[in-house]
Amino acid sequence: FGDCSTPMGTPILELTSMNGVQILAVSLVMFVSTFGLFNVAGAIFVERTMAFVAERNATRQRRQLEDDELWVVSVSKLAKKIKQRLQGEEVKEEEEEATVGTRNWDLTNLEFSREALDRIVKSDDEVRQILANLDIDPQDNNHLADIADMDNTGTLRTPELILALRRLRGPARHGEIV
Repeated sequence: FGDCSTPMGTPILELTSMNGVQILAVSLVMFVSTFGLFNVAGAIFVERTMAFVAERNATRQRRQLEDDELWVVSVSKLAKKIKQRLQGEEVKEEEEEATVGTRNWDLTNLEFSREALDRIVKSDDEVRQILANLDIDPQDNNHLADIADMDNTGTLRTPELILALRRLRGPARHGEIV
């Protein structure tokens, strides 16, 4: 009996004393209300699902941006990778005594050209992955050297790169959009 018919299969609307226009109107109202309710319920479900996913992604990104260990490890890997790639090119570094008595290269004094950074970022998949782990938009990779060289000398040092990376992390904020 769930399909609006009698046990003999006759539609209930045929048993009423309505004419064809009234039957059509009632059928249209039933059709519209049934599908309308399903559409509203479906829209509410989709909207709440999308809101949940957006909130979960925002929470994940906020945690990732606040993860100091990820920041330190990733920036250190990036500086070491840049140093490795620059070996053989002209690199200016100062040696520093390590506390345990061994010689250690100080990555904070690493100096390199904008062109060298551009080459490394464009050619090294591991460097691009490190930048992605830091939540830096891949579109910013091509402009990283320009952004980092704020004094327009053509030469970059690690602290300038770190400052640029810090500014580029995550989505653009209202104060950054000019």
